[in-house]
Amino acid sequence: MAQQGYRTDQVEGFVASNLRRNFAALALDFGFFGLGLSISSTATVLPALAERLGASNLVLGAIPSLMLLGRAAPALFSARHIETLPRKLPFVLTYTLWERVPWLALALALFALGSLYPDLVLALLVLHLAGVAVVGGSLSPAWTGLVGKVIPTSYRGRFFAIGSGFSTGLGLLGALASGYLLRDYPFPVGYTLCLAATFLCLMASFAAMAAAREPEEKVTRQPLRMGAHLRRLPGIVRANRSYGWYLVARALTVTGMMAVAFYTVQALRELGAAEWNVGGFTFALLAAQAGGGLALGFLADRFGHRVSLLVGSFAAVGANLMALTVTNLGLYHGVFLLLGVSLASTTVSSSTFVLELVDAEERATCLGLATTAQGPFALVGPPIAAVLAAWMGLGAVFVASGLLSVGAAVVYMVRVEEPRGR
Repeated sequence: MAQQGYRTDQVEGFVASNLRRNFAALALDFGFFGLGLSISSTATVLPALAERLGASNLVLGAIPSLMLLGRAAPALFSARHIETLPRKLPFVLTYTLWERVPWLALALALFALGSLYPDLVLALLVLHLAGVAVVGGSLSPAWTGLVGKVIPTSYRGRFFAIGSGFSTGLGLLGALASGYLLRDYPFPVGYTLCLAATFLCLMASFAAMAAAREPEEKVTRQPLRMGAHLRRLPGIVRANRSYGWYLVARALTVTGMMAVAFYTVQALRELGAAEWNVGGFTFALLAAQAGGGLALGFLADRFGHRVSLLVGSFAAVGANLMALTVTNLGLYHGVFLLLGVSLASTTVSSSTFVLELVDAEERATCLGLATTAQGPFALVGPPIAAVLAAWMGLGAVFVASGLLSVGAAVVYMVRVEEPRGR
């Protein structure tokens, strides 16, 4: 098995001497990747494209779930191979092209066939989203493991905070760019340019990641058959109780996010908000994600990532409490500020906490399990919220979400150990 003891002075010296290079390269990778996905947003631009191509409500509603399932499901299964790799970077660089190049192929197909064969292009769009999501989900344990190798523990919070802030800031520019392209260019040219711009940003992200330097670790673990890989998971969870309770806390957190889609609905229905007010909500959300991420990154580097996750849980409680009680439209922006802080804590600390919580030899598997295990909870949350909203009103949704976030905070405080205190 790979042991932490294999990180010799020579390897640690390599990491230290390349820290600035790797920090900058992977932060730029993070930022350009986020910019690309914001230009062709799966929340706004791509559903609009699907509708233009004649998608049914079923297809439109399935797009977010398709992306979620694609990113969540494969991580656990790819981890059995990833944990046997002495270097993660070559593996990521080889296969991540399959989540980048298809954007160019889709742009070309849309430009050539979008007006003539919209049904065909719609089918290609759905297949494209499923494909890039599966590739991204399969590679996520390797990329996070790479960060764990080349970014020391005391810098990881700042790394994710700065990378996320860079990504969010560029994402604002990406949203403006997509609006300009769709406004000034007719169909299908506007959407084609968005997809092409996304491809260019993702290739810039690829180039930045390729500039990173990773030391080789000695690995003696042999690849396991899938059955054996899955059978050892209960033992890993039983042996590391804090990790097991962390999974519980994340399940509560993810399910508690079911209210997010209804915050704007509440403002429109109950507070008299106009559609243009949504832009202000979006700005508040992104600003809080960027600023909150930076603050939480430095906080986590100093006091540990459990503190950051606790702050995120309390911020989610506050967002639901404000949504339940605030009747002033101006003050209602606070809901999205608190939501931004909560999302920032997940970005900065959820995967990073796992890197510290588990042994180095089990990082890939534990990261994959944490990602895959969240998928079902993210899927069941929205239908539960829809039922509660129809049966008891939006207030019931905010109460349920707030209680789930309280439960997550309690689990973090009572059951999850801070690994730096061992």
